[in-house]
Amino acid sequence: AVTLLKDAKAKLLNKSKSGNELYLIKNLFSSPAYFLKYQCPSTARVYVSGVPPEIGIEADADQAMAWKFRLKVNEYKSITAQS
Repeated sequence: AVTLLKDAKAKLLNKSKSGNELYLIKNLFSSPAYFLKYQCPSTARVYVSGVPPEIGIEADADQAMAWKFRLKVNEYKSITAQS
């Protein structure tokens, strides 16, 4: 999945203090696509997940991560501040 970001020349839109990265890929799919790159804190494994356009367009990597866990961004940030 990380190769997809590289090969598609994905544009980094935002990198949060917690290390989440939000990317935009144009000209590969029928419409612009947003992807969240993040690292699991316990295993250090890197993941890439698709994000809906209505979330990705905000260009906020932590907001995208909050969406992934069905949290509001302030709820997600309070969790990451405690870890």
